[in-house]
Amino acid sequence: MRDHVLSTMVAAFGLTAAVVVLGCAGPSYASKEEVALAEARLLAPFQVERDVVADTLVIEISANFYGQVARPATNPRLHEMDLTTVDGDDVRHWSSRGGLQSPLRFRVGEVDFAVIKTATLRVLGSGKPMTLTVRAAGEVSEVRPGSAVKNWREIRIQEGAFRPR
Repeated sequence: MRDHVLSTMVAAFGLTAAVVVLGCAGPSYASKEEVALAEARLLAPFQVERDVVADTLVIEISANFYGQVARPATNPRLHEMDLTTVDGDDVRHWSSRGGLQSPLRFRVGEVDFAVIKTATLRVLGSGKPMTLTVRAAGEVSEVRPGSAVKNWREIRIQEGAFRPR
Protein backbone atom coordinates (compact mmCIF):
# COMPACT_ATOMS: atom_id res chain seq x y z
CA MET A 1 0.00 0.00 0.00
CA ARG A 2 2.80 2.37 0.95
CA ASP A 3 4.53 1.76 -2.41
CA HIS A 4 1.27 2.49 -4.26
CA VAL A 5 0.81 5.80 -2.39
CA LEU A 6 4.44 6.75 -3.06
CA SER A 7 4.21 5.92 -6.78
CA THR A 8 0.94 7.90 -7.03
CA MET A 9 2.59 10.89 -5.36
CA VAL A 10 5.60 10.67 -7.71
CA ALA A 11 3.31 10.49 -10.76
CA ALA A 12 1.26 13.46 -9.52
CA PHE A 13 4.43 15.47 -8.87
CA GLY A 14 5.72 14.68 -12.38
CA LEU A 15 2.42 15.73 -13.96
CA THR A 16 2.36 18.95 -11.90
CA ALA A 17 5.96 19.77 -12.87
CA ALA A 18 5.18 19.19 -16.55
CA VAL A 19 2.11 21.47 -16.38
CA VAL A 20 4.12 24.21 -14.65
CA VAL A 21 6.97 24.03 -17.16
CA LEU A 22 4.67 23.96 -20.17
CA GLY A 23 2.43 26.67 -18.74
CA CYS A 24 5.36 29.06 -18.22
CA ALA A 25 6.38 28.92 -21.85
CA GLY A 26 3.62 31.32 -22.99
CA PRO A 27 3.43 31.24 -26.78
CA SER A 28 4.54 28.01 -28.35
CA TYR A 29 8.05 28.05 -29.78
CA ALA A 30 9.22 25.55 -32.34
CA SER A 31 12.43 24.80 -30.48
CA LYS A 32 14.55 25.42 -27.40
CA GLU A 33 16.75 27.58 -29.60
CA GLU A 34 13.81 29.91 -30.33
CA VAL A 35 13.09 30.22 -26.62
CA ALA A 36 16.77 30.98 -25.92
CA LEU A 37 16.82 33.63 -28.68
CA ALA A 38 13.65 35.28 -27.36
CA GLU A 39 15.05 35.32 -23.81
CA ALA A 40 18.38 36.75 -25.01
CA ARG A 41 16.58 39.51 -26.94
CA LEU A 42 14.57 40.55 -23.86
CA LEU A 43 17.65 40.40 -21.59
CA ALA A 44 19.94 42.37 -23.97
CA PRO A 45 19.27 45.88 -22.57
CA PHE A 46 20.07 44.59 -19.08
CA GLN A 47 23.58 43.50 -20.11
CA VAL A 48 24.88 47.09 -20.10
CA GLU A 49 26.19 48.08 -16.67
CA ARG A 50 24.31 51.06 -15.24
CA ASP A 51 22.76 52.36 -12.03
CA VAL A 52 19.25 53.77 -11.99
CA VAL A 53 17.76 55.72 -9.08
CA ALA A 54 14.00 56.29 -9.30
CA ASP A 55 11.00 57.22 -7.21
CA THR A 56 9.04 54.21 -8.45
CA LEU A 57 9.81 50.94 -10.20
CA VAL A 58 7.48 48.43 -11.84
CA ILE A 59 8.88 45.11 -13.07
CA GLU A 60 6.67 42.68 -15.00
CA ILE A 61 8.11 39.28 -15.88
CA SER A 62 7.12 35.85 -17.01
CA ALA A 63 8.17 33.11 -14.60
CA ASN A 64 11.20 32.09 -16.69
CA PHE A 65 12.90 35.40 -15.72
CA TYR A 66 12.26 35.11 -11.97
CA GLY A 67 15.84 34.07 -11.26
CA GLN A 68 17.14 37.10 -13.19
CA VAL A 69 15.58 39.63 -10.77
CA ALA A 70 17.35 40.23 -7.47
CA ARG A 71 14.83 41.51 -4.94
CA PRO A 72 15.54 43.79 -1.98
CA ALA A 73 16.41 42.91 1.55
CA THR A 74 14.08 44.91 3.76
CA ASN A 75 14.24 46.56 7.14
CA PRO A 76 10.82 46.28 8.84
CA ARG A 77 11.25 49.74 10.36
CA LEU A 78 11.78 51.33 6.93
CA HIS A 79 10.16 49.05 4.35
CA GLU A 80 6.88 47.22 3.89
CA MET A 81 6.07 44.40 1.48
CA ASP A 82 2.84 42.65 0.62
CA LEU A 83 2.05 39.81 -1.75
CA THR A 84 -1.24 39.41 -3.58
CA THR A 85 -2.55 37.40 -6.50
CA VAL A 86 -4.25 39.36 -9.30
CA ASP A 87 -5.64 37.61 -12.40
CA GLY A 88 -3.42 34.59 -11.70
CA ASP A 89 -0.28 36.73 -11.36
CA ASP A 90 1.82 37.01 -8.18
CA VAL A 91 2.20 40.69 -7.32
CA ARG A 92 4.73 41.87 -4.73
CA HIS A 93 4.56 45.51 -3.69
CA TRP A 94 7.17 47.28 -1.58
CA SER A 95 7.05 50.74 -0.05
CA SER A 96 9.95 52.55 1.55
CA ARG A 97 10.30 55.27 4.16
CA GLY A 98 14.10 55.00 3.96
CA GLY A 99 14.65 57.61 1.24
CA LEU A 100 18.09 57.82 -0.33
CA GLN A 101 19.69 56.51 2.86
CA SER A 102 17.89 53.15 2.64
CA PRO A 103 16.33 52.62 -0.79
CA LEU A 104 14.86 49.38 -2.06
CA ARG A 105 17.52 47.73 -4.24
CA PHE A 106 16.80 45.54 -7.25
CA ARG A 107 19.10 44.11 -9.90
CA VAL A 108 18.28 42.77 -13.35
CA GLY A 109 21.32 41.54 -15.24
CA GLU A 110 23.95 44.30 -14.98
CA VAL A 111 21.44 47.05 -14.08
CA ASP A 112 21.13 48.12 -10.44
CA PHE A 113 17.97 49.94 -9.38
CA ALA A 114 17.64 52.01 -6.18
CA VAL A 115 13.99 52.82 -5.48
CA ILE A 116 13.08 55.68 -3.18
CA LYS A 117 9.30 55.26 -2.77
CA THR A 118 7.53 52.20 -4.19
CA ALA A 119 8.30 49.12 -6.25
CA THR A 120 6.14 46.40 -7.75
CA LEU A 121 7.17 43.02 -9.11
CA ARG A 122 4.48 41.22 -11.10
CA VAL A 123 5.23 37.60 -12.06
CA LEU A 124 2.81 36.53 -14.77
CA GLY A 125 0.85 33.34 -14.31
CA SER A 126 1.01 30.38 -16.66
CA GLY A 127 -0.15 30.66 -20.25
CA LYS A 128 0.85 34.32 -20.60
CA PRO A 129 3.47 35.54 -23.07
CA MET A 130 7.19 35.71 -22.32
CA THR A 131 7.76 39.13 -20.77
CA LEU A 132 10.55 41.17 -19.20
CA THR A 133 9.50 44.81 -18.78
CA VAL A 134 10.82 47.44 -16.39
CA ARG A 135 9.50 50.96 -15.88
CA ALA A 136 11.33 53.43 -13.62
CA ALA A 137 9.46 56.70 -13.12
CA GLY A 138 9.27 59.93 -11.13
CA GLU A 139 12.63 61.57 -10.68
CA VAL A 140 14.93 59.14 -12.48
CA SER A 141 18.72 59.32 -12.69
CA GLU A 142 20.88 56.98 -14.74
CA VAL A 143 24.64 56.64 -14.62
CA ARG A 144 26.93 54.33 -16.58
CA PRO A 145 30.56 53.79 -15.59
CA GLY A 146 32.67 56.62 -16.93
CA SER A 147 29.63 58.72 -17.96
CA ALA A 148 27.84 61.73 -16.53
CA VAL A 149 24.55 61.35 -14.70
CA LYS A 150 21.52 61.61 -16.99
CA ASN A 151 18.16 62.68 -15.58
CA TRP A 152 14.90 61.42 -17.03
CA ARG A 153 11.19 61.42 -16.24
CA GLU A 154 10.96 57.74 -17.11
CA ILE A 155 13.00 54.79 -18.30
CA ARG A 156 11.22 51.90 -19.97
CA ILE A 157 12.99 48.70 -20.81
CA GLN A 158 10.70 46.49 -22.86
CA GLU A 159 10.70 44.30 -25.96
CA GLY A 160 14.49 44.26 -25.85
CA ALA A 161 14.92 48.06 -25.99
CA PHE A 162 16.07 50.74 -23.52
CA ARG A 163 13.75 53.77 -23.84
CA PRO A 164 14.44 56.84 -21.69
CA ARG A 165 12.18 59.94 -21.80
